[in-house]
Amino acid sequence: MGNAIIETNVAITASKKHEAASPQCVENCIHKILEIKNDINNKLILDLNDEVFTEYHDNGYLSMSGQPGVGDIFLKWVHTNKENPEQCIKLTLEKDGDNYLDFPGVPELEDFDLNDRKFAVLSIMSGVPVSNATDSDWKHYEEELGENGIQVEFLCPDYEFKEKKRG
Repeated sequence: MGNAIIETNVAITASKKHEAASPQCVENCIHKILEIKNDINNKLILDLNDEVFTEYHDNGYLSMSGQPGVGDIFLKWVHTNKENPEQCIKLTLEKDGDNYLDFPGVPELEDFDLNDRKFAVLSIMSGVPVSNATDSDWKHYEEELGENGIQVEFLCPDYEFKEKKRG
């Protein structure tokens, strides 16, 4: 319980749009989303420039109509409530080009997905874990992220993550 940073794959999985996710994984994602959406004591952490919302909106898997799945309901809820301080906390992500200034500049994380860095920086700034379902980068870099103040909550412990890509 508490505030949350919801990685996009959680909403996608909650809408049953991730084929490899188990029924328990889907249920855990639904529960996490409803925990944020329905409990006034829990707030969603977003950014002031709406980079997180834009990713939710533009990923091609979720519908602003709020149907048919829980992830779609979540997208519509975020759109409605993203400026409501009783539902969402908005933090400033400072950037230099595509680089987030608060993302750790350590060699161990130089290959961490650029699209996921906004969630990681929100975790550093808020002390709140990033909720992840099926994105393997979070698992592959779990130790390095933790060593740099980025917490991850794995909602799908039974999920089999793909092998780490070697550069």
